[in-house]
Amino acid sequence: MDATTTGDWALPTIDADRCSRCGACYVHCPTRAVAFDDDGMPVIVRPADCAYCGICEDLCPEGAVSLVYEVVPCHAPHRSGPTGPASGTCR
Repeated sequence: MDATTTGDWALPTIDADRCSRCGACYVHCPTRAVAFDDDGMPVIVRPADCAYCGICEDLCPEGAVSLVYEVVPCHAPHRSGPTGPASGTCR
């Protein structure tokens, strides 16, 4: 699979050339967004259910799964600075 975005979702990509079809991504997906196609290749079949948690990427023994974007949590509001006043949300 190439870098994928579906509607409002960015999805993990699965490199078919590197994938051994071991099923680790399928077994450990907490939302069951992964299934196998007719050739035994794992695919994201329920994009709305993918939590983009990175478990599939972390557990893939072949390094075939990658997340297109890095999710960085925001733990504190931004402070006033040269770009403007404090904000209560992450930007």
